[in-house]
Amino acid sequence: FTNFKLKLLEENKVKTVLSKFGINKPTDKFIKLLQLPSHLNIFCKLDYKEKYSLDSLKTLNDLYDALWNELIEQSVLHNFNVGKLLKLISARMAEPQQITITNNFKDDFHQELNFLISKGIILDDKKEIQFFHQSFYDFVFAKQFVESNKSIIKYIKQQGQSLYIRQVIKMVIEYLRDYN
Repeated sequence: FTNFKLKLLEENKVKTVLSKFGINKPTDKFIKLLQLPSHLNIFCKLDYKEKYSLDSLKTLNDLYDALWNELIEQSVLHNFNVGKLLKLISARMAEPQQITITNNFKDDFHQELNFLISKGIILDDKKEIQFFHQSFYDFVFAKQFVESNKSIIKYIKQQGQSLYIRQVIKMVIEYLRDYN
């Protein structure tokens, strides 16, 4: 396999992208956040960028929260249950601890799945699906874990010691830190 080392995007490259969305005076903090290519990608997925105060988007979780809220708002207009599908996909990925899973959602969530594929949230190779980035899986998993009032202590006891459990604890604690 090939190992890639990605560098931060140059400030002027980030500013160029932002200027295409009519954002001409971004703060230094906001530019720093978007210098990570994955963060800039998430921001670019937002349809209503003008609705956000750039000062309110300070972390990766803030970007994902904005993306989540837009997806939910847009899906409600079409009477889709996108939130439920995203949480189901995340839960299904957690069971075997895999980032790609068989697409068994076509029958029950056909419209929602097509909506998420059209938004670039779900990648579909006709047999398997995955989220556009593993960190989005982390966000959705932590969100559903916290919102379903699961106990992190009970989860640790049930799962035992494994390398995977550390990632779950980290995801959930980061989510709680940003939203509590």
